[in-house]
Amino acid sequence: MVDLRGGLRALPGRGPSAACSLLFVYGSLRAGIAGPAHHLLRGRADYLDGGMCQGRLYDLGDYPGLMPSADPGDRVVGEIYALRAARPALARLDRYEGRDYRRELGAVDSRRFGRLQAWLYYYAGALAAAPRIASGDYLAHLRRRAAGAGAVS
Repeated sequence: MVDLRGGLRALPGRGPSAACSLLFVYGSLRAGIAGPAHHLLRGRADYLDGGMCQGRLYDLGDYPGLMPSADPGDRVVGEIYALRAARPALARLDRYEGRDYRRELGAVDSRRFGRLQAWLYYYAGALAAAPRIASGDYLAHLRRRAAGAGAVS
């Protein structure tokens, strides 16, 4: 069982960002995505639950980009992790994500735990002609693309 005390300190009204040890991942860091990125979480984080955040997801080629949205109907699917040692883990993830992403706290809806506050990586670059992933689910998008459907709206 994962101890949520550290992450739950960051619930709205329960403390500042420095206390947050929860991370929401929606793209290459997800467990079901083939590639080297998910190893960054191995031994550094424990899976808590699936979840969703408000935002829009875009296909940037080899990875997705999350952008904020004012529309509550715009939802992005992902996974919530509890970081074992948040500061070093986040420093490593910041280096991995680079300048194209900015880390911010945001609300994440968990099936098991309700609304939580977690770190999210928002895309900071220009979208240009990047197609939107209307489903908000990058893993499902990759499966459709691999099956030849490739429909993006």
